[in-house]
Amino acid sequence: MSNIVLLLLCFGLGILLRTSGRLPAGAPAALNGFVVNVSLPALTVVTVQGLSLQPQVALAALMPWMLFAFGVVFFWSVGRLLHLPRATTGALMLTGGLANTSFVGLPMIETWYGREYMGVGIVIDQLGSYGALEPVTARNR
Repeated sequence: MSNIVLLLLCFGLGILLRTSGRLPAGAPAALNGFVVNVSLPALTVVTVQGLSLQPQVALAALMPWMLFAFGVVFFWSVGRLLHLPRATTGALMLTGGLANTSFVGLPMIETWYGREYMGVGIVIDQLGSYGALEPVTARNR
């Protein structure tokens, strides 16, 4: 439960610092860069080294891909039915078909299931959600 409290505290602190103007304009990008390029890889190395490769781990990595495929089919159908613009349909596919498994999901896994399941969460995040999102973002750079 302390992870959820910490997460909410960080959200609140971020909002407070943003509205107070005490941080420079580029601070969020620098902090995000640190988390994505330093903290998350360090957590991945520490956590995955104790993970045993089992079929359940492969299934966990496939779940975000299946969710994304379902989201693409579902939102493509809804977009066609409602005559939505392609950009709107694409945005719905990305936001509805992918999850924030790093910043929100990993603390929730640790809180509800325990530290021993963090390796599965990392696999879901890195091989699943990030793996599905990276080709999309790389094409748009």
